[in-house]
Amino acid sequence: MTININQVDGKFIAYQCRKILRGEITLKKIKSMMLFVLYVLSIPMTLSIVLIIRALRPFVLIRFGALRSDRIGHYASNTDLYLCQKSNGETPEKSFDIFHCSTLPEANEALTVIWRRCLRIWQWSKILYLANELLPGWRLHCIVLPDDMFPVAQLQSRIPAHAYFSPDEIRTGWKQIERIGIQRETKFICLNTRSDGFLNTTQPDTNWDYHSYRNTNSETLLPAISALVDRGYKVVRMGLHVGDPLVSRGVVDYATSEFRTPFLDLFLAAHCHFFVGDSAGLVGVPLIFRRPTVCINLIPMRHVCRWLSSSVVVPKALRYAATKDAVPLEEYIRSGAFNFLRTENYAAGGYDVVDASPEILRDAVIEMDDRLAGRWQETDDRIQRQARFWAIMNRHLPDCGQITNIADAFLESNPGLC
Repeated sequence: MTININQVDGKFIAYQCRKILRGEITLKKIKSMMLFVLYVLSIPMTLSIVLIIRALRPFVLIRFGALRSDRIGHYASNTDLYLCQKSNGETPEKSFDIFHCSTLPEANEALTVIWRRCLRIWQWSKILYLANELLPGWRLHCIVLPDDMFPVAQLQSRIPAHAYFSPDEIRTGWKQIERIGIQRETKFICLNTRSDGFLNTTQPDTNWDYHSYRNTNSETLLPAISALVDRGYKVVRMGLHVGDPLVSRGVVDYATSEFRTPFLDLFLAAHCHFFVGDSAGLVGVPLIFRRPTVCINLIPMRHVCRWLSSSVVVPKALRYAATKDAVPLEEYIRSGAFNFLRTENYAAGGYDVVDASPEILRDAVIEMDDRLAGRWQETDDRIQRQARFWAIMNRHLPDCGQITNIADAFLESNPGLC
């Protein structure tokens, strides 16, 4: 519940009290109102502290920031990108940065433990964060976390991981992995796909259909799973509220296991041979540990610029709804579909969104495995396909170079793209 201070008067308070008496306000909303009242009462004191902070600015720049703790992807990636900027000397030299979690409980409390090793996460600082915004000049004392887009996202390819586990956590992690049937010497691949189940379960009051264009049918990955198992890997299916179990040879369905924990979510993603996932938030976790990632069914196309140089990316294709012909990359970008973030945008633009075929997904994971093993052969045709794709991207994102590897099977199967 969000309350605007400008809307609060005697009538508003009386109205809310009547709703409470009638049982029309939930405990959560009552708690939100109480916190708001405490915030209003504390304003004189917090403004005094903020003024002292402003006076100290010639000596130290104290800044406040909010970590996007409501969603695991943002909590992982955006936080890590701030740390990359700091390591790269892109934050004020004299700054003393203090953070709070935007939402409690966090999307993953085990990740908070890890971030506390790198950041000052003082939850009480939220009240100073809010008070700071009441005074002119507040932006100088406010930290805006970077978006995970080009060029900032490319810092992750150049700067070592900030996230790490303690020795005790490493011992605990391997013991927990053994409980799901994987021995320490066994190489495993993590697999995560997006569906409506998670958000519809955790936030049922919101209609999430506008994000359905990002979903992946996990059954399309069965040939890829078989190929990985044939190569000696275990495949660990990740996620939460995923619906039906994934039954296939060599699959550990950790997502529906009684042993699933927030800590083990992180530990598995950090120790897999490589990670296979679409745009579901969990795919941000292997990035902060710099694990190789196969990003599947990526959409919109602009998001190819957020991946590590070691990644293999399989975008979703676009087809003209009327003719079913492929949409060329130039048209994809110029039409604005390059940035579409809602299902209805594609329909209104006259486009069909096409998932990668099971064969393309299979070949993409084989490509990643071959790259990591040093078996991948860069033929002239493969080099030319990558060059054509990135030449177009560079015309619209100057100096981006070749950020990552577009799966060769995708490029070969979509000659009309570029």
